[in-house]
Amino acid sequence: MSHDSASGPVFGLTRIPDAPIPGRHAVLLTARVDIDLSTRAAARDQLLDVASGPAEAVLMDLTGVFVGAVAVRDLVELAERTTHLGKPLVVIGAPPWLPVLAARLDMPPLRFTASAEAAVSELRAVAAAADGGVPA
Repeated sequence: MSHDSASGPVFGLTRIPDAPIPGRHAVLLTARVDIDLSTRAAARDQLLDVASGPAEAVLMDLTGVFVGAVAVRDLVELAERTTHLGKPLVVIGAPPWLPVLAARLDMPPLRFTASAEAAVSELRAVAAAADGGVPA
């Protein structure tokens, strides 16, 4: 399966250490190109591969790219996959219509933030609350 659009991977991958908890890691997928009909299949493949990988959480940064409605079905599938695997999913920099639509769909709830830093902070706070502790 190919993870490349005509110009390369749809998402850049960054490993974020100690998220959501010390000793574990999250993966930040940063969209490099618009997510539309021409990149949808490659984006879906890359998202689902990362969701099934060893990361404890998935952060998807859509800041600055066009996100077409064709991406909604894949976002639902990604949310279902990460929920099934017990991995938090946070969407960063989503277009304004996406959180509104996601709240109306029959899908696991999503977290939306404006920045990667806010996403990591939220992951750490949720993990600490689940352990009855205080965020690191």
